Amino acid sequence: MVGGFANNNYWSSTENDNNNAWNQNFNNGNQNNNNKNNTNYVRAIRGFKQNIQYPKVKYSKRLIPLLTSYLSTTLQLTLHPKKQYLQHYTKGVRFLGTVIKPNRIYIGNRTKGNFYMAIEKQNRLLQHKQLKIELLQGFLSSMNSYLGIMKHYKTYRLRMGLILKYLNPMWWKYVYLVGDKFGVKK
Repeated sequence: MVGGFANNNYWSSTENDNNNAWNQNFNNGNQNNNNKNNTNYVRAIRGFKQNIQYPKVKYSKRLIPLLTSYLSTTLQLTLHPKKQYLQHYTKGVRFLGTVIKPNRIYIGNRTKGNFYMAIEKQNRLLQHKQLKIELLQGFLSSMNSYLGIMKHYKTYRLRMGLILKYLNPMWWKYVYLVGDKFGVKK
């Protein structure tokens, strides 16, 4: 890792709307919605994965020290020893909530499960709280975040299936779905 995080706000990749996006405060741990015109830090690399596509395991194992040395001396990066593993390239590489395979990128099972859990969480909040603008904003942020990630992959049936099957019908009094985004009814 190159340096540490400053005790300040870092932009996330999640938009709230056309004018605002979410950020993470590394001083107090809070997540905030912030105007895009504001200045915040950016951390471009969260992880690094190298998919070695050589059929010989012995040869592949010899590449790890070479890659580790290159990353350390040239890029000042350190590979975590517990995050190094070898597998056949046809099994794919998990990266940012997806599984990258030679001819296609799939949404990861963990991302699917987290989307389901987010729907369930929003349903519980609706049942136990009086509807306020903060609850609607939280709903939009959570749901649109997952929809925004998943729309980049062939997941239309999956997204619509989860929403139609698990989203509490009471939500439809307050929100609508257009394309890949929820909005608030007026």
